[in-house]
This record gives sequence, C-alpha cells and structure tokens, in this order.
Amino acid sequence: MHAAMATILLCLATVGYSYRMPDFPLFFKGINDFLPRYTQARMVGTGQMYSIEAGYREQDRAIGAHVLDEYHDRLPWQALLMAPLCRLPYLWAYWIWIGLSLAAFGVLVGVWLLPRGLVLWGATFLPLAGCLMLGQDAILLTLCLVGVLWLAETRRDFAAGLLLALCTAKPHLFVLVPLALMAHRRWRMLCGAVVGTVGLLLAGTAAAGWD
Repeated sequence: MHAAMATILLCLATVGYSYRMPDFPLFFKGINDFLPRYTQARMVGTGQMYSIEAGYREQDRAIGAHVLDEYHDRLPWQALLMAPLCRLPYLWAYWIWIGLSLAAFGVLVGVWLLPRGLVLWGATFLPLAGCLMLGQDAILLTLCLVGVLWLAETRRDFAAGLLLALCTAKPHLFVLVPLALMAHRRWRMLCGAVVGTVGLLLAGTAAAGWD
C-alpha cells in the first residue's frame, strides 16, 4: 500500500515536471519531433525524402504550417515502417503514436521493472516525460532492448541480434553494444545484428531510392 501511494505521488511529481517543460503547450498540438517523422514517412517512394523544401511542403499539408529546422534525418527504413500509420490524418497518427509509447511503458513495467522492483524508478524516470512531450521513440526502443535481453537470456542469440538491428534507429545510444557482444563472444547475436542491419538497409534503399 505504501509503495503504491509513493508511486502515485512520484508519478504526479513527474507530470508536474513535464508541465514546466517549455514544449508542454506544443504537446497537445503535436508540434514536436513526431512531425518530421510523420512527413518523412508520407514521402516514402517519392525520391524526395531528404529534400528540405519538399519536407516543408509536406509539413504545410499536414498541419497548415512548417517548423523551421525540422528536417528529415531518420534512416529510411524507419520511415518505411511508419508509412502505414502515416496514411492517417496527422493528429490521429500523433495520438496513436503517443498511445503506443504509453502502452510500451506499461509493458516495460509489467515484464521488466515490476519483477525487478524498479517500478518507482521507472515511474519517475524524467526521460520518460521528455520522450512523450517531444513525440520521440525512446520508450519503444527501450522495449525493443528488453526483448533483446530476454532473447539473449534464453540463448536465442540470432533472434536477439535480429531484434537488436532495430536499435540502429538511434545508433548513438547503442554504439558500444557491438563491443560488448565481442567481449562476451556472443558471435551468433552479432551475426544476427549484421544480417538484420543489412536487411533494414536494403529495405530503406528501396523506400528512399539509391540517391
């Protein structure tokens, strides 16, 4: 009972922190990092996915205006995966994305944090608030990494490597993981990651074009 009350209070504290973030008013309008992801996915197959001016025009069509310096800078396979969602009107797609992030956090709590006694830490982890406010994908990538760890614990290394390839969505967060795999001689996981990464590269090339 005391732990539940503490969790609720700490969650409220996190919400209070989020409210004070400068980007909070824009959260409800969907004007954040999700916008260039949405418009980039809308441009799959056009051959202009990385054109700044074409991106601005797509933002104009999506929300009636564009945000300066919001460029398409994600790998093309990410846009390809998001393309079905981005067939919806912008705000529909945006709130589904936020819902997916919240659902992913719920799964993380149930399958990873709760069994390890880390619920209070997870409920007050400030990057969680930042991820939601900015419309980013860090929570989904965390769930992906948990899947990698679970597969690795059950010695399904090749499958774990294939799933790990999705973490190239933000390579700067996982740049040392290959070194850890080599240090622990998890060669099958490393091979799975290479195969998965090459597959995503080929799929992204088909989505964005050779240029």
